[in-house]
Amino acid sequence: MSDPHEVATTKNGWKQIKHLLLFSANHPESLKKTVENHEMYLEQHPNRLKDLAYTLAQRREHLKIRSFCITDGSAPFKVSSQTKSQVSVRTAFVFTGQGAQWCSMGRDLMSDCPTFLASIREMDAALQNLAHAPSWSLEGMIAITYRRRMWH
Repeated sequence: MSDPHEVATTKNGWKQIKHLLLFSANHPESLKKTVENHEMYLEQHPNRLKDLAYTLAQRREHLKIRSFCITDGSAPFKVSSQTKSQVSVRTAFVFTGQGAQWCSMGRDLMSDCPTFLASIREMDAALQNLAHAPSWSLEGMIAITYRRRMWH
């Protein structure tokens, strides 16, 4: 078996492939409705069980209220009891430098957020260690951009 979401069983001498379906939502009632919707979907598209298992496991956000079932696609699903995830979510801030922020945002972040400035300096150090290091620095470019905007 190459797919970790598949479980092979036999029934009357026939090999059945069962799949792990992962469900999640932010509210218990939403999770119940999500399971019902996927059950109805599989009744209409029984040949898509493997794709659904993959999508639920790999291409969906795993929210705080969770349950699962192992199924060959036949309804009704035998769904596990709901559990609440204990994993805390960490938020990351990304400064793209592509104009999706206000003027001088990078400069403001460097002066107001020591962690941001430290990250910029770490990236500058990594760039300077390259075989063909740039003649500029991220910190300097952000400062120059701000000074140019001040005078134009």
